[in-house]
Amino acid sequence: MPCSNYTELLKLVLDKEDRIARFGLKKASCGQTVGGAVLLPYIKGLKAEQLLNGKLRDFVEDIEQFDPQESFLFFKQFYSLRAAVSVLLGRTDGGKDEAFVIDQVDYDEGGTSLYGMISVAMVAKNMEACEGCGCQIPKSTE
Repeated sequence: MPCSNYTELLKLVLDKEDRIARFGLKKASCGQTVGGAVLLPYIKGLKAEQLLNGKLRDFVEDIEQFDPQESFLFFKQFYSLRAAVSVLLGRTDGGKDEAFVIDQVDYDEGGTSLYGMISVAMVAKNMEACEGCGCQIPKSTE
């Protein structure tokens, strides 16, 4: 029977230069991995902030070659990571009404590890809005 909990746990690891090293998404209810990190080969090594300045198609130019289920995974992972990076950089507050709610940030000599919860329903709303109009997550006002 499919799970009705649409919350996922996200771990994002950045290297010491704030470049994407790896990430993972798991179902919050059971810990089951969700689709694997299909987006990682396309974004590994990018500065995390670059995710906020583009759309998925800027990073995965051949997105149309994938079937609808794979495409959904790409979009979900992209917008989940954007939400997490936005909170990490202080562009959004990561409160309970946001797509990403931060749980923990660890820093060490190797880089940064960010942990939190993703609301897939909120991410889906962002996917629909942003892919259609090309809007960006707000820039820092500093």
